[in-house]
Amino acid sequence: MSAFPLIASLRFRVLVGGVVIVLTLFGIFGYNNIRVLQELERIIVETEVRQLSETLNLALSPNTTSDQITVLQDYFKELIAGDEKGIVYIALLADTGEIAAQSEVIPQPLPQPTRDFDAAINAGVIHIAQPMLVDNKVGTLRYGLSTQMFRYAKVHILKDSLLLLTVTIMLVMMFLILLGMRFNARIVRLMNASQALANGDYQTRAPQKGADELSQLAVNFNLMAESVTARQSALEASEHRMRATLENTPNVAIQWFDTDGIVVLWNSASEEIYGIPAELAIGKSIETLIYHGNQAETFRRILHTIQITGEPIGPYHAKFLWRDHTAAVFSEAGELESNPRFDVPPQTLRYLLCTTFAISWTEQECLFANMAVDVSQQKQIENELEERVFLRTRELAKRNEELSNVIEQLELAQDKLVHAEKLACLGGIVAGVAHELNTPIGNALMVATSFAEKTKQFNAEAKLGLRKSLLDSYMQHSEQASVLIDRNLRRAAELITSFKRVAVDQTSSNRRRFDLLVTMNELLATIYPALKKTVFTIELAIPSNIELDSYPGPLGQVISNLVNNAMLHAFAEDFPGKMRLQAEIIPGYKVKILFSDNGMGIPTANLNRIFDPFFTTKLGLGGSGLGLSIVHNIVTGVLGGEIVVRSVVDQGTVFELLIPLSAPNVKN
Repeated sequence: MSAFPLIASLRFRVLVGGVVIVLTLFGIFGYNNIRVLQELERIIVETEVRQLSETLNLALSPNTTSDQITVLQDYFKELIAGDEKGIVYIALLADTGEIAAQSEVIPQPLPQPTRDFDAAINAGVIHIAQPMLVDNKVGTLRYGLSTQMFRYAKVHILKDSLLLLTVTIMLVMMFLILLGMRFNARIVRLMNASQALANGDYQTRAPQKGADELSQLAVNFNLMAESVTARQSALEASEHRMRATLENTPNVAIQWFDTDGIVVLWNSASEEIYGIPAELAIGKSIETLIYHGNQAETFRRILHTIQITGEPIGPYHAKFLWRDHTAAVFSEAGELESNPRFDVPPQTLRYLLCTTFAISWTEQECLFANMAVDVSQQKQIENELEERVFLRTRELAKRNEELSNVIEQLELAQDKLVHAEKLACLGGIVAGVAHELNTPIGNALMVATSFAEKTKQFNAEAKLGLRKSLLDSYMQHSEQASVLIDRNLRRAAELITSFKRVAVDQTSSNRRRFDLLVTMNELLATIYPALKKTVFTIELAIPSNIELDSYPGPLGQVISNLVNNAMLHAFAEDFPGKMRLQAEIIPGYKVKILFSDNGMGIPTANLNRIFDPFFTTKLGLGGSGLGLSIVHNIVTGVLGGEIVVRSVVDQGTVFELLIPLSAPNVKN
């Protein structure tokens, strides 16, 4: 109780507050009484003035003529009592303002009529002026009314009220004091009980009397005390079980430290691992047991960090050197690195897995736990495993290097095969074009030879004599020969021009603007010789307004490979197969090219593999497995497009190419 200053006491503040409230209420009551009395006094005075004026008017009116004025003089003398109560002076003024009749004593000059009754009441006299007939003319009755009687009555009433108020205040104060003393006694008992409970006396109970709020508070306090007692007992039992568990944990070394690094708990596993008995470890500083120098300072900083953040540190590996029940620990990670305290042989080196954390974390007290597990055997296995992994990794690196060389060689071989495929395709085109050129050039040669013989004959006959019929025959034959030679040589020139453009495009990847229809016609001109030897046909359905800024050579290579693939795989030798090449512009600045055939189709199992390198169903029969792979790489690479295939067995196959009108800028 004495621990609380009087001013800080809640009881004192409640008592003072009650007194202030009571005094305030009584002050308001007293002020209201005074205000009501003043208002009542003013009303009474006004009423008295009004009644007195009416009485004087009725009493004096019959005697205001000139022959009765002297009677009024005597009446005025009798009216003035002379004790300064009631009327203190009176005067009757004519219409001219002259005094017609008066009491013995009147103030000179006559005061002005009162307008502020409150001020006049406090001054002691109210001055009244009212009209009255004097000798049948309007005069004025002036008189002064004393307010001492009213003030006396008011003071008397105020004294009685103050006396009653004082007695009431004293009674209320006595009641409050008695109530406060009783309330204080009960509060003190509750405080003493709570203080005893706070000091550890869990058997203390607060007295329970009555059924008011304080009694209910005492009941709740006792219930809380019983709950605290039960929890304290459970906590002590739990701590006992925990200590028993920690003491008997065989493989986990557990130590408790305070903020100064003093050992509080050292279980049996710590004795086994560190080689220090518990009776020698408990109460000792960390420097004398495990750490020293910078190592101990580092560990203290770790404890300080945990105390600030509350976060555990670990798990971390530590090397442990043991000899003659004394040890030194240093961290592999550099957290607690130091030199071993003793010169210990390497065979005694052990490895620990440690974690440090706070187990009691308050502003007043903080305990830390350090848990360590001997992982020397696991560490040895890990070292052996790391050695094996290192050797295996080195072997794998060697194998990977060899594999990379093989892959590089395979890629080189693939490039050579692709190049060979292109050259083979170009060779086929050359052979076809050469065969196709044989006809127009042979025809031209035959006509030229015939024309030469005809010219020799004409010269021989002309020497014998030139006849008109002979000249006409020679000119007619010359005209026919020149027409035939020109036609066949133009056809040969067209084939050579188409072949040159296709050959240049397919042997280089130059980008240029070109008309799709023109380019496909030139390409098909080089393919037609090969088609003439078969029963297959190809139809071209491309509008003339499709212009691309792309690579005509790679695109021609794609179409050539698709045609060759269809001729090799889609049709039987005697089947009149039909191929169709069509194109259209679609939204998104792209062109869709469809190459279809009505051949045997592709089995579903092979659809996902046809673009794989070296996949073919005619290995050894003319198939290299690179044709469609080259098609896929060109379409998705240099042309920047997409290719999909749809096929139904015995109904045919459709290759759909979506390529942009303007190819992306890519490196060759």
